[in-house]
Formats: sequence, structure tokens, C-alpha cells
Amino acid sequence: MSRSLLMIVVSLVAVAGCKKEETSTAAAKPADERAKWGDQVPDTEKSRAFAEKLVRAEVTNLRVTDDGAVLTYRSMKFDASGTWSASGDVEIADEKMECTESGKWTMEEAESPTTARLDYSIDTTDCAGRETGTSQRASMDLGGDAPDIRFR
Repeated sequence: MSRSLLMIVVSLVAVAGCKKEETSTAAAKPADERAKWGDQVPDTEKSRAFAEKLVRAEVTNLRVTDDGAVLTYRSMKFDASGTWSASGDVEIADEKMECTESGKWTMEEAESPTTARLDYSIDTTDCAGRETGTSQRASMDLGGDAPDIRFR
């Protein structure tokens, strides 16, 4: 009989030990979620909420330049890794040429969960008249049906 009792006690201790591991793993999860953004997103609740919306947003038909040649991003996507990419076209006179650009993005602390200022660098481009190593600054509002982007 005492041997059975000993086995029950040992089993209970082993099960109790397993539950502690689950608790410590669950407590570490929010820190892991914060870490996924990296340095491009300030560590505030509003900024993380904005960043979540940003990477899910579909930016379409964004007119980037209109001096001489007109560059329009037909599709632009921001990634949680801090990168972005866009495809579109450059229109010069009556010619339209497809092109792509990509680079890195960072943001200032968000004003609200739907509004923030972004800087994005152009690391690669095959768009006529555009250069790598430059950057754009924009204010974004993601509170409506479509993103409202204003260049600064």
C-alpha cells in the first residue's frame, strides 16, 4: 500500500512541475510579440496598434511624384520586418513604364492607433528618374476605408 501512495505522490509532483513551465512560457509571450517589431516601431501601445494596421493595409494608386514624370505606386506593402515594397509605373509625356521600389521603414511614436509619421528609404529602384539612398517622409491615417497618406 505504501508503495502505491508513494507513486501517487511522485506523479502529483511531476504534474505540478509541468504546469509551472506553461505559466512561465505564457508570461514570456507578450515580450516576444513586442520583439517582433524591432527598432522601427516605438515600444508604445499606440505605435504597436498602428504598426499592426500598417502591415495589414493595402495601399493602392498612391501618386508619389508629379514633377515632370509621374510615379504612381499601384500596390505598396509594409512588412513587420521593417521593409516595404511597391510596384507601379512612371508616366513621362505619353509613355508609361512599369517599375518597382523597395527599402526599409521606420515610424515616430504614433499619435493614435490609426495615425503616425513614417520615413521610408529607397534602397532599390528601377523607376526612371528615381535614385537609391533617398527617403520619403509621410503622415499616414489608417482610420478610414483606405489609407490617407500625405507626404511631408
